[in-house]
Amino acid sequence: IYAVRRVLEPELAAGAVPHLTDAHFAALERSLAICAPQPADGYQAVAQRREDLHFHDVLASANPNALLRFFCEVINHLLRHLVTVGEQAAHPAHRRLGETNLAAHRRLLAAARRGDGERVRTLMVEHIDEAWRHVRKLDAAVRRGFVLDSELRPRFADPAAPAQPRTP
Repeated sequence: IYAVRRVLEPELAAGAVPHLTDAHFAALERSLAICAPQPADGYQAVAQRREDLHFHDVLASANPNALLRFFCEVINHLLRHLVTVGEQAAHPAHRRLGETNLAAHRRLLAAARRGDGERVRTLMVEHIDEAWRHVRKLDAAVRRGFVLDSELRPRFADPAAPAQPRTP
């Protein structure tokens, strides 16, 4: 998943920059605010990782390339629903993942506000590489299963809405 993400998402993010609106920036800021505090427990840590992906959904929603946007949304859906860290949400490596994601998202947002699509592209490559290193340290598992089109539609109805925790 991360190999494909590394190729597509930097292009998606760079292409989104000229199309970001005040509403997109507000949604990106909300995402940062949700992920900023240290999680109180493992459940909150997992919710923050889902919100990390929502940050990427907001960027995707601003890109006018429908096919690229779709592929990146599918990747985020797969990450959100198929990658599990299980009991490791309280592990120090999980905390570091959250901290590095937050720092990367802040840099991405600052570059996007400046309208610097090239810098956003570079930062996104660095961010995905760094996130993948952390995920490997956590030895996250990928659940096997089918992702149905009917599962994707409700999630992508309003990509600017805050991420919702999945019920068990």
